[in-house]
Amino acid sequence: MPNTICHFEIPAQDPKAASEFYGQLFNWTIAAGGSEYLLVQTSDRPGALGGALFSQEGEGRGVTLYVLVDSIDDTVTRLEQLGGSVVTPKAAVPQMGWTVLARDPQGNPIGLFQVDKEAADPTT
Repeated sequence: MPNTICHFEIPAQDPKAASEFYGQLFNWTIAAGGSEYLLVQTSDRPGALGGALFSQEGEGRGVTLYVLVDSIDDTVTRLEQLGGSVVTPKAAVPQMGWTVLARDPQGNPIGLFQVDKEAADPTT
């Protein structure tokens, strides 16, 4: 289908550590596709988004992934246990859901999103 994401790449100074983090956090299957290019399978479902983790030294390009999760609170807890950190705490996207912007242990941004049609900003 046109205009949909079909692949992603995540830079990491330590691709093996990054693969352990993402594998444990989201249950992704990650297999070596080359010496420093690790292929990521996000689901066994046909047509599911896939991508790669690759070796990158120092500062460079980054990627932000917004990953749909069942429970943003549970995922944040696991993210922190695995060495990640929250950058922007849980916030409502009114009548759509909840979002958190975080960083993985390699310093890459990662977005989390939970669908909740009743989400509302508590200040309004």
